[in-house]
Amino acid sequence: MMREIDQDIWVAEQPLQYFGLSVGTRMTVIRLEKQELLVISPIELDDTIVRQLQQIETV
Repeated sequence: MMREIDQDIWVAEQPLQYFGLSVGTRMTVIRLEKQELLVISPIELDDTIVRQLQQIETV
């Protein structure tokens, strides 16, 4: 599930194991001036995140 951390900026976090160490991963989504979305470090999407992205703008 994505959460808004500031105006036009959202994050979604996901667990990640790396060589047996739990480090987690985070995707950042930024709405640009042209109402497009920039996705930084994409994670595996689930239906909830896809619906949230579609409600915000076009990726």
